[in-house]
Amino acid sequence: MNTQPYFYVIQHITSLKYYAGYKSYGSCSDNLMTPNGYKTSSKVVKQLITKDGLQSFIIRKIKRFNTAEEAHRYEFRFLTKVNAKDNVTFLNLSNGQENPRTCMTEKFKKYMSEIRTGTTRSIETRNKHSETLKGKPLSEWHRAAISDGKKGIKFSEEHRENISKAAKGRIHTPHKAETIEKLREAHRKEKSLGIKRSRMSDESYLRQAESLKGQLWWTNGMIAVKNKVCPGEGWVRGRKVKTN
Repeated sequence: MNTQPYFYVIQHITSLKYYAGYKSYGSCSDNLMTPNGYKTSSKVVKQLITKDGLQSFIIRKIKRFNTAEEAHRYEFRFLTKVNAKDNVTFLNLSNGQENPRTCMTEKFKKYMSEIRTGTTRSIETRNKHSETLKGKPLSEWHRAAISDGKKGIKFSEEHRENISKAAKGRIHTPHKAETIEKLREAHRKEKSLGIKRSRMSDESYLRQAESLKGQLWWTNGMIAVKNKVCPGEGWVRGRKVKTN
């Protein structure tokens, strides 16, 4: 079985749109887009598979490489050249990342896990790490990895209670204009492909409605939020904000 890193291009037959990506190690290119094989890390592609079936995709190109770094660089150059994130003929939501350090072999991942086991980072180190990540966009690969890592996790009642306590009184600031535009663009792509977002179950809807009971509008003149208690000094009841 050939498990070399590879770059691939697939096409959705119904919409005639392409998706390009790469796979590092641990998967044979012969099993790409098969029931038991790799089906990309794209949420859009996975939604289309659920909607139209796996047979709605065909493989247009496979290019093998000796290292994951080479495959990663080729993917970045290809996506940048066609500007996939803004190209209406592509399903990709980003052009990837140029930094090849995101490509790690399974052996290296295991090694890093072993040497970090039992270590605790200082508060200073955590704060520095947090500062470096602020404003840094996550790649599609990174978002998919985070999503896959959280699938199947069930929180204990104590954990849920801690999350609830931490969220109480939290002030939610409005999205930046750039973030809003990115959300709109992602929604437009899904709508053009006929993807419908799943609706909440009756149980989830009732649970959300119950959590919102008793919440009031509060404003500090700049933003308005809903909360059961006053968020702090300088806040008054209402939702009027200053306008330029």
